[in-house]
Amino acid sequence: MTGLSGALASGFVAVASAIATAETSRDSTAVAPPDSLPSFVLPVVELRAPLLPDPMGPFPLATRRIGRDVVSRRPGADLHEVLLPIAGVRVTSTGSPGVSSSASIRGSTADQVLVLVDGRRWNPAQGGGVDLSAIPLESVESVEVFRGGASAFWGGDAVGGAIHVRTRRPTPGEARLRVAAGSHGEHNVSGRAAASLGRGWTAQGSGRFFETDGTWEWVDDRRGTTMTMENADLRRLGGDLRLDGSAGGLDLRVDAAGDGAERGLPGSEEFPTPTARLRDERVVAGVGARRAGRGPWHTTADVGWIRLARRYWEPGAAFGPVDDTHENSRLTAEAAATRIGDATSLRLAAGASHDRLDSSTDGYRRRRAFDLRAQVSRDHTVGGRSLRWMGAVRGDFVEDFDPFVSPRLGLLFDALPDRLGLRISFGLSYRTPSFDELFWPARATAAGNPDLRAERGRDLDVGLVLRLPAHGHLTVDAFVRDVDDLIQWTPGASGIWRPHNVGRARIAGVETEGGLGIALPRAWRVAVTGSATFLETRDRTGEANVDGRALVYRPRWSGAAGLVASRGRTELETLWRGVGDVWVTRANTKSLDGYVTGEVRARVGIRRGLALDAAVTNVTNEAARDFRDYPLPGRTWRLGFSLQGGTR
Repeated sequence: MTGLSGALASGFVAVASAIATAETSRDSTAVAPPDSLPSFVLPVVELRAPLLPDPMGPFPLATRRIGRDVVSRRPGADLHEVLLPIAGVRVTSTGSPGVSSSASIRGSTADQVLVLVDGRRWNPAQGGGVDLSAIPLESVESVEVFRGGASAFWGGDAVGGAIHVRTRRPTPGEARLRVAAGSHGEHNVSGRAAASLGRGWTAQGSGRFFETDGTWEWVDDRRGTTMTMENADLRRLGGDLRLDGSAGGLDLRVDAAGDGAERGLPGSEEFPTPTARLRDERVVAGVGARRAGRGPWHTTADVGWIRLARRYWEPGAAFGPVDDTHENSRLTAEAAATRIGDATSLRLAAGASHDRLDSSTDGYRRRRAFDLRAQVSRDHTVGGRSLRWMGAVRGDFVEDFDPFVSPRLGLLFDALPDRLGLRISFGLSYRTPSFDELFWPARATAAGNPDLRAERGRDLDVGLVLRLPAHGHLTVDAFVRDVDDLIQWTPGASGIWRPHNVGRARIAGVETEGGLGIALPRAWRVAVTGSATFLETRDRTGEANVDGRALVYRPRWSGAAGLVASRGRTELETLWRGVGDVWVTRANTKSLDGYVTGEVRARVGIRRGLALDAAVTNVTNEAARDFRDYPLPGRTWRLGFSLQGGTR
């Protein structure tokens, strides 16, 4: 590993030197590329501006938008890293850097969070949620997090909320290369380039490579001894291509991406799996089109395809060798027409999807669905204040299930123009059981349940948005959500775990987040941000010993505080995150301690187009766990160099 990192660093320095020499030899009248670290514009957190959204824009859910300025401060990162400080969102992991991570929104499960990339669903019908580490930030323009039931807009799986990743449009002439190395044998290479193809067409491609040997030490609490994590290595290789242009009066986008990863699965402290391996291969492709009409109507259409092939094998499994293969695929098509008027806007849309699974465990399965949806908004002026009400309804017709109708109503009121906004919304949501929950074969420890019903949720959200001087802001949201027919895996009399519709759960809470920008002497700019979440969860299943208890792995409190300071080409950042204790048994008899961890990052522009970035995570070497018997890494470091040309 050391030889590889040395070779990468030497090669990168040689390339940087050649590019720097070429830049200095250019004609003096040429336009120089911007600094690799332009000073950012506060605030760091982007909220809707003005307080009322654009016509037919995001619905009045509690929404956090992470823009390109925040994304660019985390070179080589993946999606889970930018979600860590967001109120209401808990990102969890089972171990080493780069391994699988998932998100919970407002106390939901990972399966109840919908993840979309450019409007296309990434959640596989087989279940298990979306691995956030599989979504790199190299070509990401923004990330939008919607907290609250969103089935009225995107259908199933959005009971807790949705995460929408938008990729950036190609910028001709832009190019970037980064190499990095870090602890645990980490090596990271990524790059992106864009060019003009002529006749109004542009292209952008990116590639990435990541590896880690995953070797690190941790303390076994039961034995009080220092152990070494084994079989936690990871190697990931991927890339994507995007074309944008016009033809026949249509604005078109064609995109394709591929990603492959192989990793070891070390298992838990109590039940290690030193021979378990997992290989994932994902391919995504699609075509999107938009036509701006001569009148008020605008139409869009999109066709997408995604394939996820997975193999899990464990030759040393306790109950005999295991070698399972699964191939998920989904084909989707949708079209929408939007009419934006002076006071009233309307959107009508329809879509269809076909999910297919060919699995050595679940068998050959398919699920076809189509949907119809409508959304309307109307603006009013009440006492000189802006008022907007919005309504949305979606009908989903999913094979083998009764139809689902998911309405949502919302109100936005600009109580004090450009200062104070009020948001209220109410809606219904649902999630159909995954193929694993329905059809997992009866084995030594688990079995599926083909009689499961869909989970159904309803939630109420009330929020305030306050804008403060000096680019400051403060948001406060209160919510309550009930989930009926909650699917939960429970052990039976024979010791076999099966999923059941166990009844009902209630989750209520308060979220707050804010930020403030400060200009200091000597051209320093500072942004301070913070967030806090308070949850109250209750099991309403009616079962003895668990009814009225708190739901497992839902902390009563969590929060984050961050500071970013910049001056010229130098940028410093620190982020501290805390999570409270969580119950690990349904009867609330055993708990897992909470923790506080911090990280420090720095970016320094060495010269135009060349920058150094460094990061240290878990700086206090905290012994932390998101799940019982799954320790998280201690202090970790990373060092990288970036070479950039063209426009940012």
